[in-house]
Amino acid sequence: MTLDVLKGILMIGIVMVHLVFLAGTDAPVDPITPSDTGEARPGISSPIYIQMLYLGMMMFFISSGYFFRPKRSAKENIIRRVKQLIIPIVVGLIVLPTILYVYLTLLGQGPTWEDLYPSYKAVLGGVLVFQPYTGYDPSIIVGMCFVYNGYYFLQLMLVAFVLFYLLADKVLDDPKKLIISIVVLIACTALLIEFVNMRLPFYAQLSPLAAAFMLFGAAIGKKGLVEWMETSSLKNPKLWAFFIVSLALGALMVFVLPTGTGFDTMVFGDYGGWSAYSYFIAAVFTNMALLFLGSLFARIPLLNKALATAGRHSIAIICLHIFVIKLMMAPFHELMSTYTFPVTPIGESVVYWLVAVIVIVLVAEYVPKLIQKRKESKE
Repeated sequence: MTLDVLKGILMIGIVMVHLVFLAGTDAPVDPITPSDTGEARPGISSPIYIQMLYLGMMMFFISSGYFFRPKRSAKENIIRRVKQLIIPIVVGLIVLPTILYVYLTLLGQGPTWEDLYPSYKAVLGGVLVFQPYTGYDPSIIVGMCFVYNGYYFLQLMLVAFVLFYLLADKVLDDPKKLIISIVVLIACTALLIEFVNMRLPFYAQLSPLAAAFMLFGAAIGKKGLVEWMETSSLKNPKLWAFFIVSLALGALMVFVLPTGTGFDTMVFGDYGGWSAYSYFIAAVFTNMALLFLGSLFARIPLLNKALATAGRHSIAIICLHIFVIKLMMAPFHELMSTYTFPVTPIGESVVYWLVAVIVIVLVAEYVPKLIQKRKESKE
C-alpha cells in the first residue's frame, strides 16, 4: 500500500503545483538562456522542497520497476506495457484537446487551429519536439487546448520499458552488472543531451535515465525495502535513521547541485547532460525519504485508503487533471494560448484542485466497474 499512498500524495501535490504555483507561467521558455531574472534553468530558484517534490516524480519510474518479477518474457512485458500506455497517450493528446476545442468554441472563446495543432504534434513528444534545446522558434505556443502537461512521463516510458525489460533479467542477480547498467544508462542520457541538440520524439533522451530508475526500483524491490518499512515498528531506530539520512542527503544534494523543476526540458544542472548523475543520486535519496513518509501515511486508517485509491489512478490524474480543470474554468475565465491556466484567487484555485482530483479518482474508480456490470448483465 505504501507505494500507492506515496503516488497518491505526489499526484495530488503535482496538480496543486501546476494549478496554484505555475498558473500564468507556462509559455515555452528557453531553459538554457538566462531569463530576465537571471534564472538559467527552470526552477533553479525554487525552494528546496519544491525541487525535491519534482524529484519525487521519479518514484513513478522506481515503482514501475519495484514489482518486477521474471514471470513473463521481455517481449511479453514490453507488449503489455505498450498497450497500457498507447491508449492514454492517444486519448489525451488527440481526443481530449478536440473535445476542449469544441467546448471552448461553444463558449465563444474562439480557439483556432493554432490552439489545437500543438496538442496533435505533442503525440510525438511535446510541443517542442524536433526543436533544438537552444534557439528554438519563440513563436511556439501551447494553445488553449493544451492538456498534455505530464504526458511526457507516459511517452518516455514507452522507450524506457523496452530498455528496462531487455536488461532486468540479465543484471538484477549480479550487483556489478546492475551498477554498470545504471551508470551506462545515465551516460546514454548525458551523451544524447550533450551531442544531439534536438528534442527527440517520445523524449527519447530521458528514457535511458528513466530505465535506470526502474532498475534501481527493481533492485530495492528484490530486497523488500517497502515491506520492511511497513512491518517495522515505529520505535525501530534503524527506520528513523534511514529516513533522516536519506532526507538530509537528498536536501544536501539539491542545495549544492540544484536540480530545478525542468526534468522534461532535459536540463538537470549546471554541468550539461552530465548533471544527470547528480540528478539521479539526489532523486534516489529524496525518494527513499519519501518512501518512509509514504509508509507513515499508509498506517493511518481511512486516509491511507483515500490516498492509495488516488495512487492507483495516478495515470488518470496525469492524463485528465488539466482537461478537467479547464472545463471548470472556461465558463468563468478566458483561457489563453500562452499558458496552461489563468491566474485565479488562491481560494478558487484550491477548489479547482480538490474538485478535479476527486472527480477524476471517482470516475477512474467506478466507471470501469459500472461498465463491467453492464456487460455481465447483458451476458
